[in-house]
Parts: sequence; C-alpha cells; structure tokens
Amino acid sequence: MTASNQQHMEQAIRLYKRHVKPLEPEHSGKYVAVALDGAIFLGDSHLEVLSLAVAAEQYGSFVFKVGDWYSIGVERTPPESQARFEQSLKVYQKYVKPLESEHWGKFAAVSPDGEVFLGRSQSEVTDLASAPAKSGGHIFKVGQIAVWKRNKRW
Repeated sequence: MTASNQQHMEQAIRLYKRHVKPLEPEHSGKYVAVALDGAIFLGDSHLEVLSLAVAAEQYGSFVFKVGDWYSIGVERTPPESQARFEQSLKVYQKYVKPLESEHWGKFAAVSPDGEVFLGRSQSEVTDLASAPAKSGGHIFKVGQIAVWKRNKRW
C-alpha cells in the first residue's frame, strides 16, 4: 500500500470512528457520506448519500455503510470528476431510479438516447446493449452508484 493509500485509509478509519460509529445503534445498515469538515449525509442508499454530498458541494466526502463499512469499502467523491459524476447521477435518476423497486441489484445499461437494457450481470447488459453500439452510454448496478461509462465499445 502506498503512503498516499495508507493515509487515505487512516483518514477513513478516523472519520468512521468519530462520525459514523455513534450512528450504529439507530442507523445500522444505512449509508452515510462524511465530508472532510465533518458534515454527515445519512440515507437509505449509496446513491442517495452521494447525491446529498454533491448537492452540498462536499466533494471528497467518504462514503460508508453504517455498521458494516468494510462490505462496500471506502469511496470518495473525487473533485476532479465532479462533472462526470453529476452527469452520471442525472442519467441514473432519470432512467434507473424508477426501476429500483422491481429490479434492485440487477444491472442496467442506458444508451445516450435513454434506451435501458436490464440484466443479471454487467456482461449480460453489455451484450444486450452492444447491438445499438452507441458511445456515451452508462452501465449501473440498480440501487447503487457503481457506474461504468461507455467509451467506444460496451
């Protein structure tokens, strides 16, 4: 682990212990984004807390799952990819979020013209979406903000 990665992990552990651990008794299983200034954004999904942090311009926030943060790891909202994240978030909210209740955990490929392809795996939606073969699409895991941006080929 590089010195930078080690510092990142140590900072994440400090933030978790200080700001998230106290939330465990009441909010176990929820998601939380913790900004570097200590602001907390609590919600039901990874996407929700990332959206709240970005809306509050808290780029660089750490995201945890309360009581089980190792299960999703630690992720930061990177300032250098703010525009890309916001664009992906808009695509997710418009086309994928309405599908959450029936398709949670599946994968969704969204073409640039808004056509949505659902499948059980990333490779399945990649295969389904390759027929239109348009660049600029996105692949999401429904209910999460795990995002794959399509460049030349799915």
